[in-house]
Amino acid sequence: MIILSPSDNAGQKEFLGYYWSNRKGDEGIQYAGERGGKLYVNTDREAEGTLADVVRQSFGDDDVRMTDDNLRYARVIGTSGMLDFSRSVFNISIQLEKHKKVELHSKYPMRKLGSVCKILIGGTPSRYKREYFSGTNLWVSIAEM
Repeated sequence: MIILSPSDNAGQKEFLGYYWSNRKGDEGIQYAGERGGKLYVNTDREAEGTLADVVRQSFGDDDVRMTDDNLRYARVIGTSGMLDFSRSVFNISIQLEKHKKVELHSKYPMRKLGSVCKILIGGTPSRYKREYFSGTNLWVSIAEM
């Protein structure tokens, strides 16, 4: 289960159900309303329809039921959908978005780079010899690629 809160202050206030006040004499946490936010209800920690309820459901045997409002903040993704298995060396980082296959669409025919030009890998020639950097061969550094 992945839950992402909004990044703007008004959205966070609605999401959490409280905000931090710096007003003199009223400093500290202030509840935004009686019900609380999308995350939980302050007066009823078992309230249905909150994101806390969705998290609680995810630990049970039943399917997770989310309202359209909850779908704005939460999604259920299987662990295998968050791992990248495309490389020969396993990367243990977990992505917060389901891994998607990237497809390129172009009005030009798609060809492998090696079929269009010759690719050579090697060291950078001496920068002190200008003749190495003139002529028909183009030089590209890794940073430029």
